[in-house]
Amino acid sequence: MVALAVAIAIGLRAGMDGLAGSLAVLVYDAFGLTMLRLYSLTVAWWLGAVFVLVGIALAGFGRTRHWLLGAVAASMLLAAQVLNLLDPEAYVVDHNSRRASGDLTAQTIGFDAGYTATLSDDAVPALYAALPSLGSEQHNIVLGHICGREPRPGRPVGQPGPRPVLAWNRSASEAQRIREEAC
Repeated sequence: MVALAVAIAIGLRAGMDGLAGSLAVLVYDAFGLTMLRLYSLTVAWWLGAVFVLVGIALAGFGRTRHWLLGAVAASMLLAAQVLNLLDPEAYVVDHNSRRASGDLTAQTIGFDAGYTATLSDDAVPALYAALPSLGSEQHNIVLGHICGREPRPGRPVGQPGPRPVLAWNRSASEAQRIREEAC
């Protein structure tokens, strides 16, 4: 009886995850991908994996359930590592620029050049790569963000100065190289 209840609960959770995923795809198609939407989707998938692990533990896998906490922690670390390897800001820019050019959807939807002002140096290479596919107004806005001519939240206008050796960052170095080339 308990196994049946666990199976029903896991099935309902899988159905909820499927519905949430479908709704998320509709939102992404209508409005594009943002960092918040990407992180929300990542957490939703991770929670789905946690529910599967809990279901397996409640179904009686193994003699004890001591493995569950370790498995949940390992799944969290795996999700964080995959997200880190994905380079989230570059992924968001790439996704939205391909979406705007019509590569991802049947209809062409505009690129939100203003949103790029909220992104860090991690997004600069993807923004620079997207420049040829943008319209002239969007091109100028994005180039202004890359070059530091446009105000960005929490950042002064203008190019950043040299960084101390211990503050070296691969993304900042790549962004500086692109700024020297493009600006």
